[in-house]
Amino acid sequence: MQRHVNGTKAPAGILLPLLAMVLVAFLSGCPTSDGDDREPEAQPPGSLQIHWRITELSKSCEQAEVKKIQLRLELVGEVVHEETKECSDTDRTATMGNIAPATYDLVISGLDGSGKAIYRARTNVNIRPGSTEVLSTPLTLSRLPALLKINWSFANGMRCGYNKVHRIEIVIWDVEDEEAIDDRMSYDCDFEGDFVTIEVKRPGTVKVIASGIDETGRAIFADSQQFDLVAEQVQEVLLRLQTCAPGMAGC
Repeated sequence: MQRHVNGTKAPAGILLPLLAMVLVAFLSGCPTSDGDDREPEAQPPGSLQIHWRITELSKSCEQAEVKKIQLRLELVGEVVHEETKECSDTDRTATMGNIAPATYDLVISGLDGSGKAIYRARTNVNIRPGSTEVLSTPLTLSRLPALLKINWSFANGMRCGYNKVHRIEIVIWDVEDEEAIDDRMSYDCDFEGDFVTIEVKRPGTVKVIASGIDETGRAIFADSQQFDLVAEQVQEVLLRLQTCAPGMAGC
């Protein structure tokens, strides 16, 4: 007669199916009887209050030539919320509602009459469930720059050494405000490259003035071109330097 010191054994016909069920549940990731596979509750949306100004001088819509204000919320580069309103000097605020909680890029653009963005401001905002995020500091819309790609040659067909020009000085002149937009820029006359790139922070009617400077610091060649620039435009400019004459820009 057999004795069982530690109690009775479970019949193999019951034990093996139980072990198989536990193993299948573990490998498949199925929840146990104590688990909770319910969907998490959706978070309530939030909202955003914004106000802005056009440049630090708080330009009027007419001064800035802005017709509409575009507001966008972007998430990982994708636009998820967008509103557009008329530009107004008396109402520079907006409230955006029904926004899913997340951290967004807020982009505010000032659009001209053709719908092109010419001013812009960008910041991060964190929308929390069921609350309103208030941006207490006005966002400043800055003028979008344009780019000039400038190259030069001499009208006489000769090169820098022959013409005794050591360097080229370039200034970008704001025709409407009658002042230089930036400091005068200086480049080696034998610049190695296709062009020099200059960012124009205040697009509009500009004049590019180039001077060929000799070893004494005197301008002996010059040329200039005037044209209208718009925001984000890339303008190529080829200057043909001529011998300086009285009254010539850049001499």
